[in-house]
Amino acid sequence: RGDLDLLGNLGNAALHLGDDDAQREFYTLMLSTARETGDGMTMLYALQRLTFSQFVAGQWVALRDACEEAMTLAHSVGQPAFTVAPQAWLALLAALGGRPDHADRLAALEEHVRDRPPVGIFAQPVEDLIRWAKGAAALMGGDAPGALHQFRQMQRPALTLIAAVDRIEAAVRADDRPLARQWVEELDAFAAGT
Repeated sequence: RGDLDLLGNLGNAALHLGDDDAQREFYTLMLSTARETGDGMTMLYALQRLTFSQFVAGQWVALRDACEEAMTLAHSVGQPAFTVAPQAWLALLAALGGRPDHADRLAALEEHVRDRPPVGIFAQPVEDLIRWAKGAAALMGGDAPGALHQFRQMQRPALTLIAAVDRIEAAVRADDRPLARQWVEELDAFAAGT
């Protein structure tokens, strides 16, 4: 229960294997243990990793709360770089929800990334979340080719799987049936393997 490194590694393994329940369990346990010990940096890590399973489970309110807590915590410990991933999730939620503030959230996020680019493990997921948010907004706005352009650039396997429905819909609407078929086959192979 108390080995935070083990819990984090188990959560990461579950994330990459697509075991949403296991990753949520491990990251939640990691978060509660970090809260008990007052380990703020581990809390930040767990909050940001929990977002994946919260999104998949449709727990968007919990996801929003985790992002807001992570941003508050990051500011309080003087780590503004740790606000970027939560901002990206919030921009995505706004885009997927068709909220009028999605463009402002995305612009603020891109400005933040331009001024202080994320490094390490956050760089690529943040880029993919930005692409997903742009793609979702384009898709909802009727710009299927623009959406597909964004979705084609996503690189992180975990996020491309989570975004599969939006990616496939963009390919179908943009009349790129071979790509839609390829993405469905990739999703099917992943589902069969897990």
